[in-house]
Amino acid sequence: MTNPKKLNIVGPQLQLLRKWRRMSQRELSLKLCWLGWKVSRNGLAQMEITRKRITDCDLIFLAKALDVNITDFFPTTFSQRTLRSKIKSNRLMAWRPASLRPTRTAGRRIDFKEKKRRSH
Repeated sequence: MTNPKKLNIVGPQLQLLRKWRRMSQRELSLKLCWLGWKVSRNGLAQMEITRKRITDCDLIFLAKALDVNITDFFPTTFSQRTLRSKIKSNRLMAWRPASLRPTRTAGRRIDFKEKKRRSH
């Protein structure tokens, strides 16, 4: 069986922060339930091994429970190329320099191809 793609990039950091706080998955689960987010120990385990998506709301609860900043969950260095290959999503945006990005003019959207034709 092949290794499935990761569904989040913050799972390993979640595990490090939880261990740094000397909390078990069960203890963190109970604290999150006390804060108002019902999540099981198994759910946390799936997040840590990147097999479950983590939403922005989930990060708020996790940060509060672990008493850390939300930015502490994200890797400090990564490239979009490596990120794209690791995350199971087709919705990652392609990065373009500002000069090549689509613009809006008079309420009408001009896409990249149309903008390119006008410049010739």
